Amino acid sequence: MIISKTEYYRAWEDSYMKSVSIHSGEGDALRIGTKLYEIKLRREDTRGHLSMIEITVPPNTQIMPPCEHVTCDEVVYVLSGKMWCHTKDLDDDDVVVHELSQGSVLYIPVGATEWFETKVESVQAICVFTPSGGSDAFFSQIGIPTDTRTILPNELPEPDMEAMRLAS
Repeated sequence: MIISKTEYYRAWEDSYMKSVSIHSGEGDALRIGTKLYEIKLRREDTRGHLSMIEITVPPNTQIMPPCEHVTCDEVVYVLSGKMWCHTKDLDDDDVVVHELSQGSVLYIPVGATEWFETKVESVQAICVFTPSGGSDAFFSQIGIPTDTRTILPNELPEPDMEAMRLAS
């Protein structure tokens, strides 16, 4: 018996989902210090397959403290600017520094420790977490909702990086 794709997916009702589009200026905008995090896809949008966050960060900023993704891989795609990502893979004691600029992609496997920083330039990047691992919920928990979708001057106090590390 041959069935259509629609019939196949509807047979697996819990797996059936609809396409989702999020446009520029849409998605929850959150402020963490001077940094802007825009949640583009939440885990519930993708049945937990992935979440996507767009980050905009001013120069001379530590983006996140060192953290380990224990449940998901991360892919970072730089839209503009330049940033540095420090990674330490699970079975390696060496820290590798990746210089990322416009068009660069970095894959960070589950279990790796990573942290990001900017230096002279601001950066705008897309971060995809797969499976979702609750990263969207984490940023929603520590971020402050905002209507301003631009980076702010570095005069603002940065959040407590140690508290953020412990929360992750």
